[in-house]
Amino acid sequence: MRRFTTLLLPLAALVYVIAWFVPVVEGGTVLTDGGGVPGWEAFRVSLSPIWPYEGLEVSTWYWGILTVASALTNFVFLALLAHLVWRPAVHRRAVAWSLDVALVINCSWFISGDREYLRLGYYLWVASFALLALAAWFPPARDESTPAAAAAA
Repeated sequence: MRRFTTLLLPLAALVYVIAWFVPVVEGGTVLTDGGGVPGWEAFRVSLSPIWPYEGLEVSTWYWGILTVASALTNFVFLALLAHLVWRPAVHRRAVAWSLDVALVINCSWFISGDREYLRLGYYLWVASFALLALAAWFPPARDESTPAAAAAA
């Protein structure tokens, strides 16, 4: 099981990176020419309530908060991925709960009722958060080079 959790970190990172280039929602952009909005542009659109983008406006304060919170979860993902790579045993439960909260925020797009507009990139993006959260809930793989690990073996 410990080796399985070791594989989850790079898998979560890979799925996350792919999601930035795959269409997330229906629509067109200059680059995709009608094939869907890629993840990087969806991120930029999500920040439009605080950083205006091509005249986009959010209809309600609730959606404004949700879109910005959803965009900010990307920074949470990157920070906690780095934390799990370099300090896997430190504050693991807090990391796992933080990722769970980010996952719930990101799942709100699916729950909101606009499911028919969501594309593969969205599901990959959410899956990357789920994979990283799963990795955080399980203990890190033992480092065989430490004296405590050698004594336990």
